[in-house]
Amino acid sequence: SNDDLTMLENDIFQLSAFLTELSTCDYYFVTCKPSSIALASILTAIQLVDHNFHLECQFIQRLKNFKPDIHQPSNEVDECCIHLANQYTKKSSERQLHPISPASVDRA
Repeated sequence: SNDDLTMLENDIFQLSAFLTELSTCDYYFVTCKPSSIALASILTAIQLVDHNFHLECQFIQRLKNFKPDIHQPSNEVDECCIHLANQYTKKSSERQLHPISPASVDRA
């Protein structure tokens, strides 16, 4: 239904924003292009939220319609996806909570 899709899109938006913030705390991403990090954050969020990859295919097709010279995500994007997914899994296992800003200050 439309409500389910809207909730799914919101979850993807929130998670991709979290992943983008997560990348700012990791030296690995210093040499990566910001556009690669942004695309990797979106693709990783889609993969983590939508396990049948339907939305990922839709997103890539829309991206190709918008920018026809894009063929496939680059190796840099693929590597960023892998690193973001690993970092997210690590952070999730550390906190076992709903995603919060990785740049936030913990108050003891």
